[in-house]
Amino acid sequence: MSMGFMDLFRRRSVETRSSGTGYTAAIMAARESWISGQSGLAKLTSTVQSGVSLWESALAASDVTGTDMLDRGTMALCARSLALRGEVVALITADGIVPAVDWDVSTRNGIPRAYRVSISEAGGGRTKTALAGEVLHFRIGSDAAIPWTGQAPLARSGLSASLLHEVETALRDVFRDAPLGSQIVHLPDSSADDMEQMRSAFRGRRG
Repeated sequence: MSMGFMDLFRRRSVETRSSGTGYTAAIMAARESWISGQSGLAKLTSTVQSGVSLWESALAASDVTGTDMLDRGTMALCARSLALRGEVVALITADGIVPAVDWDVSTRNGIPRAYRVSISEAGGGRTKTALAGEVLHFRIGSDAAIPWTGQAPLARSGLSASLLHEVETALRDVFRDAPLGSQIVHLPDSSADDMEQMRSAFRGRRG
């Protein structure tokens, strides 16, 4: 049985695509929330991570009275999100406090009333709508124009973050490209004593 040339274009194939809410998308969203900010600079430097570690240690070591749901692991997650994102939203469930990867908030008179939160799962994320009383929302550095959101410390000091990025980039390029300690200085033709004295003068000044 022969098939016409136009039949090649009439055949339809079923194509399956990812829905965008699977495990890979959840992991990428989590990583993006850690390293992205207003400028996207100086988020993963050793200096910033040392400060974030201090925040995590301080909140993890704190004692929360009145509830057992805010354990040390949850407090450490909240501290990291506050340091890098400026706010953290967590859903109150029967199993404990579940941090949200992403969220939308609905306000009235500037006060949050309802949330639509995205929760990460091993088999794919899920979305849930909750009232403000069912959600913990911690935020720092809130602006008067948008008091329902927080700002990360690095987002409030964009010039410092940019300067830190430029300084570390310059230092990286110097140590990678500059011939530190590899310069060869030719000595003039003179006596052995003069050359030895000149070698002693160069010693300790390489690069």
